[in-house]
Amino acid sequence: MKKATLEEVLPWLKTGDQFCFGSNTRVSQLVEHFTDSEISHVATVVWGGGLGWLVCEAGAHGVVVRPLAHVLDEWLDAWWLPVVPVPDEEDLLAAVNADLADHVAYAYKHLVVYAIGRRRPTDFTKRVCSEESARLLFAGGLYDGPWGLTPIEVARLRIYGPDYYALKWEGDQPKPIDGFNSTAPDSAAFAGLAPDLGRILT
Repeated sequence: MKKATLEEVLPWLKTGDQFCFGSNTRVSQLVEHFTDSEISHVATVVWGGGLGWLVCEAGAHGVVVRPLAHVLDEWLDAWWLPVVPVPDEEDLLAAVNADLADHVAYAYKHLVVYAIGRRRPTDFTKRVCSEESARLLFAGGLYDGPWGLTPIEVARLRIYGPDYYALKWEGDQPKPIDGFNSTAPDSAAFAGLAPDLGRILT
């Protein structure tokens, strides 16, 4: 893990990169607790032309696209995970536009499934943040597994370069992402496995 500012990484961003976030809000603390991780939210970078760099994310208002800088301001911890290789940008952006046109809502029930269940959701007409990231990575040709991932599982997919970058953190030093870049990005890696809920349910 390296440290950087948003201004330093802007020239290197590309559509499909992932941003991971953490905070001390009640919801974030619950997600981080049940997944035994430092991450409670993920979002996918998209180029917005004259609008600059944006992120596509699923939140309380469903799937939305917002300026990256504004989203960064809302979180205490933030990491940039550059994907390798370059995704199919046209297909990924088409998926973003389709989700916006369909007004995909937030899947509150999936939070319960991840927290107390040992199975993955199978209906993605509504989605949480990590499911939207998985769907867009799938559309971009970087991932070929289930969409029902937790935020930390998105960060653990083996689709990134060797380094990731902490842009914001609480305290003296940023927290490392446990298991970064360690899981094969295909269905075989998740076959028969329940969501990775850390030590809480094991």
